[in-house]
Amino acid sequence: MNEKWRRHLRTALLLLGVSLLAYSIYKTGPLTILNTAKGALPFLPLIMLFNVGFYVLEALGHRQMLGAHARRAVPISAFVRAMLSGFVTSLLFPLGRAGAEVVRASVLAPYVGTPRASAASAAFQIPAMYGIGILGVAILGAAFFSLGALNPLTLAVLVHCLVSLGFATLMLVMTRNVAVGNTLLRRFPRLTEGAKAFDKAIKSPSEDYLVGTGYCVLARVSELSQYAVVLLALSVPLSPVKALLANGIHVVGSTAGEFIPGQIGTVESSYLYFAPALGLADSSARAVSIALLVRVAQYTEAAVAFVMLQLWPEPAPSEIAE
Repeated sequence: MNEKWRRHLRTALLLLGVSLLAYSIYKTGPLTILNTAKGALPFLPLIMLFNVGFYVLEALGHRQMLGAHARRAVPISAFVRAMLSGFVTSLLFPLGRAGAEVVRASVLAPYVGTPRASAASAAFQIPAMYGIGILGVAILGAAFFSLGALNPLTLAVLVHCLVSLGFATLMLVMTRNVAVGNTLLRRFPRLTEGAKAFDKAIKSPSEDYLVGTGYCVLARVSELSQYAVVLLALSVPLSPVKALLANGIHVVGSTAGEFIPGQIGTVESSYLYFAPALGLADSSARAVSIALLVRVAQYTEAAVAFVMLQLWPEPAPSEIAE
């Protein structure tokens, strides 16, 4: 696909997301949403705190996959720049997680070398997917026992869990047993220089995978806590089950909108569709406001992160980069 068609596709996806967002707001009522969300604004700092916790913990999981020697080679300021750049990219551009990993790898490459930075980003997908899958099992249990096995949300979470855990396991097996770099080398001979280095770097010790997965599970717990606060802010009767279900709706909606910048529209539409699962069939404004409150928190943080990127110092590359 040439650049012209890619640009048209990105525009079309953005328009689709904006249309879904507009429909969700129209269907619920703009004034109703505004009045509902306005009362929850005092909780915004706490919502933002848990959202920051999620991204910091995921960034620590990514750092773990660099390996002990490379971790020492990356200055704290470079690590923070990589974290902030990944956050802004995941929120504002298509291909959220994939795009964020590319950006993080490019920021870290001058300090650890391109093969190591690329391998760390690839290897990080394993603990990240395990983190999603482990929390997904808890969400699946909550959906199964409260909504039933055939409820659309239960089925959507089940598929998401199977894909996340299956993908993570497949990648783990490949990284331990397949020379990924040399496989790519046979198809792309220009990669000769970095292929073997990539294979060596991606075979992280089991301890790194365990620690990385631990960080990613904690990140998901922080995200779950964020949704508990949002439900409390919107006066939705709070329980562990409802917090899990709200988080599950977010995961399903954001995955469905992975190719739309910021998953705009898809998350709001998901809360509108799954409102009955939260006991909000007659209060769709509160359901849609869940997504909108989180979005306000994220965009506020993105603006702060963008300013910090302009001010944050960029240290000289390490000698380890080759």
